[in-house]
Amino acid sequence: MTNQQLLERAARAAGIGPVLCYETARNCLRIGDRKHYRLWRPFDDDGEALALAVALQLDIEWLTNMQCVAVGRRGVGVTIAWL
Repeated sequence: MTNQQLLERAARAAGIGPVLCYETARNCLRIGDRKHYRLWRPFDDDGEALALAVALQLDIEWLTNMQCVAVGRRGVGVTIAWL
């Protein structure tokens, strides 16, 4: 999956839009209309990444004993861990 596809799917899942286009040079999406838009950059902006995690109801936890990050969705009961 490309960064563009990942961003577009994340925006759709979080209800962020409308998406105008993907900016390859900045690795972000333009959100809004042609006259008034903003850049959505969750890869580079921690605040937007956190807002995305909240919108998707994700629980993110650092597991010190295993040295990994666990991510689960509230109410679903499935947790994924990365080393």
